Amino acid sequence: MAETLSSSFYRFFNHFHVWSLHQTVGAKPHLTQYIYTMNYLQAVKEITELFPDFETELNKTKSPNSYSVIRTFMERIKNMIRQNDSNLLFKSLQKIDKMYIHGDTLLKNAIENTFIYSLDNFTAFCSKEYRQMIFSHISSDLKNSYSRQIYSHGL
Repeated sequence: MAETLSSSFYRFFNHFHVWSLHQTVGAKPHLTQYIYTMNYLQAVKEITELFPDFETELNKTKSPNSYSVIRTFMERIKNMIRQNDSNLLFKSLQKIDKMYIHGDTLLKNAIENTFIYSLDNFTAFCSKEYRQMIFSHISSDLKNSYSRQIYSHGL
């Protein structure tokens, strides 16, 4: 009886597609994508792929959190902009995008309030072409956040 029930259940289960509350991928409803949420510790691992000494530098802060991770990473990005280190800068911008897209609320807030807020100041003295090149390597999500922050200031 149990075998009959389990095989019946299996056929019933496979007949109906299980929908996830998360985003569905492609045209087939049974393929689901689980949303990956990144916290500040995972962000440190991402950044450490580019800068092996990043974790050591971060350990100097009193209490590591999303904001201290992004602030420390922003210092690196600021130096890359000043030194015209485009290759590493663009890889870093890709990491910021990845962290923003997949980050938890704290990490996203840290990126918006630290990275986006500081980006205008860091690029203020760049040539117009270099500034445009930097902004061309930023995702549309971050550009939208940048626009909201810059243009809503006077409201």
